[in-house]
Amino acid sequence: MNLIKRHSVLLDQVIFSGGNFLFTILAARFLGADLFGQYSGIVLAQYFLLSLSQAFVGQPFQVIYHKNEPRNHAVYIGKWNFNVNLVITALAGLIGFATITFHHLHWGVVIIAAAGAFGLLLNDFYRKKYIVTNPLKAVFQDASIALIQAIGLIGLYSYEMLTVYSVVAVYFASFVPVICLASVDYWKSLNAKISTEKVSIQYKREWKWLFPTALIQWLAGNFLVAASGALLGAPALAAMRLTQTLFGVLNIGLQAVENSSIPQAVEHFRNGKGMLQNYLQGLTRKLMLIGIPFLTVIFFLSAPVLTFVLGGDFGLVSPLMKGMSVLYVLILFGYPVRIGVRVTSMGKNFLIGYITTAILSMILVYPLVQLWDAMGIIVGLAINQLVMQIYWLFMLQRNGVSLLPQFKTQLKN
Repeated sequence: MNLIKRHSVLLDQVIFSGGNFLFTILAARFLGADLFGQYSGIVLAQYFLLSLSQAFVGQPFQVIYHKNEPRNHAVYIGKWNFNVNLVITALAGLIGFATITFHHLHWGVVIIAAAGAFGLLLNDFYRKKYIVTNPLKAVFQDASIALIQAIGLIGLYSYEMLTVYSVVAVYFASFVPVICLASVDYWKSLNAKISTEKVSIQYKREWKWLFPTALIQWLAGNFLVAASGALLGAPALAAMRLTQTLFGVLNIGLQAVENSSIPQAVEHFRNGKGMLQNYLQGLTRKLMLIGIPFLTVIFFLSAPVLTFVLGGDFGLVSPLMKGMSVLYVLILFGYPVRIGVRVTSMGKNFLIGYITTAILSMILVYPLVQLWDAMGIIVGLAINQLVMQIYWLFMLQRNGVSLLPQFKTQLKN
């Protein structure tokens, strides 16, 4: 039991990402390319709304919680999260009605997709809170959701009831029992009598940059993927989403690294910039030593992996996996850089980096797709990573935190 508690954050990330991976793979196999492409469009919209909620609540909480004593922000974050989710749900409704009007989707699909988005937002709030305060509860929460989703999807397939509507309905239904239990647990904690004025000021200082950054970050990270569907059709969007999902195995580790490293990075930063710099350099070394061999295997064995996971060679997905393997080398290096920017409260520079890449995405998407079809999306994502990381590294260097000596040491060796 002690071992589980000690590694509960990693275990939670394994269950969370593994559950999403399983649900997406099963949905792809059961729905087929066209319907899975439509489902992928809905998921992209839901995760856009999630990025807004995280900017207002989740990301500031992860940083601020470890900077304050006492560490109980239940009252403030609860009220703030409720108001934020009301606004975002209203936004989801507006997007839904626009979708019905302009794309002629069935109203039932849009309503259940909006409900699924609201469930996703509430679930993410409780999950982020538990990761910081009680990781074992996060493990239970994500394990329950993954189990409900798997049973629901297999049941739909068994009774030949698979549609985009039914898959999204199962996705939403999986959150309901968990949210009910977490809400009861949360309301019990509201008896805490604390002053929220200091916490409120800190939150506003964080989210005033994180909110516009979330909008721009979604454009920088997902505009190219969404454009693959608009320019190349639903099968291309399905291929991109499948490729991203297959790399979810690596994301399990990366998300766990970020969730566990931010608190440690904050503690090192409190002891001085030099301590933070040494910690981030060591983190970069570890990520590269573990990640690059894994990516090399994926690069050379993409076709057998696809046959094993999806039941056949999906053509377009195999070369995209090779391209994504190269892209993830840049992403691995970028994780410590991003953590450094967040911990040092360089929210303005976070925003500027994503604005630059969002503009690049909109400028380059059409010529890249014209030159390399779906592979042009991977090239565009790689360009975005390079530009953003070079800028963030420069700003960290100016702020007294350098990751560049890490490269020099490796080259000498």
